[in-house]
Amino acid sequence: MATTSTTSTRSTTRTAGRTAEQPTLSIGDLARQAGTTTSAIRYYEERGLISPVTRESGRRRFSPNAVRRLALIDLCTQAGFSLDEARLLLADRGRKRSASRALAEQKLIEIDVRIEQLRAAQELIGIGLRCTCRSLEDCACEADVWCLLTA
Repeated sequence: MATTSTTSTRSTTRTAGRTAEQPTLSIGDLARQAGTTTSAIRYYEERGLISPVTRESGRRRFSPNAVRRLALIDLCTQAGFSLDEARLLLADRGRKRSASRALAEQKLIEIDVRIEQLRAAQELIGIGLRCTCRSLEDCACEADVWCLLTA
């Protein structure tokens, strides 16, 4: 049975005159917990999406909250946001988050357009599959693919 070990150290943070010890994660531990690669984390750091809380002996150390941030970055990219847009979404900390709301509203419009395009493609593929002609170029059946393509 294999065991995994997690190297955890602590960084010192001063808040309101108090010193608090917080556990930190190495880049490898963060990658494992977030289900990504260390190279992706370095790339996200280069793009300004994530940053280590400290460095120890030149090595990056991340807050445990970085796992959630990486999940949010992944969610943003899955939703179709670029990394620059994801950075804006995650950086918008205003009370009403108006910048990120405007970006999200625009993305919803783009997604609706894409859904319509995909529905049309789905319909076209279905018609093509039902076509019994020798070729789609010479289609003469009731499901004339070319009529739909040029409509």
